[in-house]
Amino acid sequence: MMSRHPLVNKLMFLASVAYTFLLLFLSRSEIMSINWVDFWRIFTSSFLLYFISLLLQSLNWSLTIDGSLTNFIKNSEAFFRSILLQRIPGGFWHWLGRINFYREYEPVQSKNTNEKVKFANLYEWLLSILTGMSIFLWTKNYLAGIISSIFCFLLLITLFQRIEKKEGINLSLPLLTILIMLVRWGLGFLTLSLLINNMMYLDAITPTFVLATWTLSSSIGMATFFFPSGGLVRDFTLTALLAPIMPLQKVFLLAAELRIIFLASDLLSSGINLAILEIWKKIIKANQ
Repeated sequence: MMSRHPLVNKLMFLASVAYTFLLLFLSRSEIMSINWVDFWRIFTSSFLLYFISLLLQSLNWSLTIDGSLTNFIKNSEAFFRSILLQRIPGGFWHWLGRINFYREYEPVQSKNTNEKVKFANLYEWLLSILTGMSIFLWTKNYLAGIISSIFCFLLLITLFQRIEKKEGINLSLPLLTILIMLVRWGLGFLTLSLLINNMMYLDAITPTFVLATWTLSSSIGMATFFFPSGGLVRDFTLTALLAPIMPLQKVFLLAAELRIIFLASDLLSSGINLAILEIWKKIIKANQ
């Protein structure tokens, strides 16, 4: 969890930046041989995939917090305003930031709303980890995949009911959030595939291997995102999984590219979507 000491927070931030530059330095020979025309094409494609993924995640957030899209604009604003906090300084402040944003929307915030935001944060976190690990287990063993999927579904349904506090069991909404999350995993898989195929092609790097690598490394990274720059854990896991079949310099470059793409996409996507939401609000207000 994030330290309360400003100096420690700054050191963690500097360590994250230094790590990215270290990856670039270690893969400098690969950088010199990059075909920049192809790289920008891949970067643009990856950005678009990530942009769509964030839109789907904001949709999931609204469905989770409200059980509908009635307050989609407000919920999306809270989502995009807090998104950078999950990278720096860390997941704890990402969650706390959301709670504070909802306090802005509701100056006299009820205890029920505050509790709902906390449980919605937990649901979103578990949704990412459990679906990711279920996909990974499916790639390794069908029986393990089936068992993990059942466990994932039952746990998420239970938590969703806790958030909504409605009588009866609602299966459609938690199932919808799971399906949307599976699409997001697919978009991440496509991004990693594009980056790997742009570097080299090996028979050992099958789509199943890429999917397993992406889901395992990202799930572990998400599980540790409470720590400052928790994405470093994803990078280390990704490096460990790819190092046996790819030259280490290419793996370092791949990790650096992913960090740069995700950070740039977070900045650009958040800015673009917040601007769109602001225009949307003005249009609605003008038509009232």
